[in-house]
Amino acid sequence: MASRRHYLALITIGGVAGCTGTAERISSSVGPPPTETQIGSHSGSTRSLVNRIEFYESGAAIIYPTSDHGCYDAMALTHELTTLPMGDNGLSVDDALTTIELGDFDEPITFDMAGAIATRSNYPDTNFRLRSYSKEGACFAVTIDRSETFQVPMDYLPSN
Repeated sequence: MASRRHYLALITIGGVAGCTGTAERISSSVGPPPTETQIGSHSGSTRSLVNRIEFYESGAAIIYPTSDHGCYDAMALTHELTTLPMGDNGLSVDDALTTIELGDFDEPITFDMAGAIATRSNYPDTNFRLRSYSKEGACFAVTIDRSETFQVPMDYLPSN
């Protein structure tokens, strides 16, 4: 079984070797880390699009979204203190650690959360947020914030 450090080393080596870009692009080419040993979970609030998040030793996370996404079709992962401004065409996700497309209905989404978090450092705490947004533009009819704030395991934060 490969550890989170092993995956981070592969990402770093790939970046040094001249791969095309961010950890997100590199990890997506090899798929998410394995989901063998669960180390934590988070139950979503009733107002968000997240039913549950499971955290795994490898750095992987599985998001179980609600079946009704409304006009939202994606989520942006950020630290809780990072703001994502509204642009002319909806949420500006340039400062997101990664973006995640919602599948059909309540299809689970597995991705390398620790790898996405490792793309930046200097986090003051383990509080992160999945911010729901529409890739087609702003959801003007919706007035409820559909984001979910949660704590990641300490192992998901980069060591300084």
